[in-house]
Amino acid sequence: MKLQENNFREFVLDKHYLLVLLECLKKDTFPSDLRVTDIMVKRAFRMGWFLKTDFEDLLYYMDSRLDYYRLDVMDLSIKLGINWENVCFKNNGNAREAIWFEAIKFEQATLLLILFERIGFQIYPEALVDLLIPQIKDKTKQLINESEAVILMFYREQHKLSISLCTNDKIDFEPQMLQSFINQKNYKIVSYGLSENLKIIKIFPSKFRRPRTTSFVDCVDCGIRWEKGNPSSSYNHRKEHKKRMWYLNPKPLPKMLEEIEQNLEFELVTHNSPVWKHNEMLIRARAFKQELHFDFLQWHSRKKNCNSDVEGYLFTNQQGSIVGACCFRFKKVINDFKWVLDWIWVCPQERRSGILKSRWDKFKSKYGEFLITPPISESMRAFLSKQGEGDQI
Repeated sequence: MKLQENNFREFVLDKHYLLVLLECLKKDTFPSDLRVTDIMVKRAFRMGWFLKTDFEDLLYYMDSRLDYYRLDVMDLSIKLGINWENVCFKNNGNAREAIWFEAIKFEQATLLLILFERIGFQIYPEALVDLLIPQIKDKTKQLINESEAVILMFYREQHKLSISLCTNDKIDFEPQMLQSFINQKNYKIVSYGLSENLKIIKIFPSKFRRPRTTSFVDCVDCGIRWEKGNPSSSYNHRKEHKKRMWYLNPKPLPKMLEEIEQNLEFELVTHNSPVWKHNEMLIRARAFKQELHFDFLQWHSRKKNCNSDVEGYLFTNQQGSIVGACCFRFKKVINDFKWVLDWIWVCPQERRSGILKSRWDKFKSKYGEFLITPPISESMRAFLSKQGEGDQI
């Protein structure tokens, strides 16, 4: 089974597991003994692992239905994409051979418990989630994986997300509702198929609300495709939109305005230039890479552009906004060293406004008969043709 993009909402399983899960969910279970499970959870958290036998005991103390002889929890969890590994206790080199045990990482065990709760079993993942959330929220941690994201969102999504379990058989008919019931956890279980041929089980939790209708929108300003109505997608769009508009619709930059007043060569960026100029060059180099689908950046930090063989220019307009950039490199071409125009990028709204033309003679005077690094865009070819510089290609 593969995890779907919408986070634990749709799963594909063998028909055998659908029948067994449906049979289990119809039954009642004993009240959970959380005093025992808390001890087991804290011990596993210290180790970072749940041994297979300990995890099976944990499930039994929470929901005895998961101890059903026809339900192989380990095999089911593997089909759900949860990984088990072989582990051994450290023996400090005293034993000749290690004794290996089947085990599951604490994080993966938490994920599996969350999933079993969403399916409708009497499972309580809170104790495990509470131990992991402080680690996930650690300020020094910038990236989280898919499992950590589900754990982090646990309390916000608990008892709210519906789940659909379906067989991997091809469905060539319109499934009909076979039965519907409310289980002990107050979850609504609905099965679908045809003439007792079970194909789909849908689980609706006690606080389920149908999700809002969403639609994909292409932002005309920044070019990002995002899902309207999806809070996460909206947040990511706003965050990326702000970054892109910094160079797509630039505003006058105070540091550049100050540079214009104090420095005749205010657009020039060399290895001696301040860090903020290198950062602005880096932003335009990323825009160039993104637009032309290049594999690597052609400008780096001030530390990496620390030699005199690389010079850049930050193009400004009359208001002092940085509307583009270009980079020259002095490198070996065949048997000679020459200056080469490595790349050039201008924000779309300033293109064909004379940004490059007004600086072309200055570049020719300073760098001589410089060459231009391919590939060359059609607009650049047209510009060179107008300047009579076709031999530079």
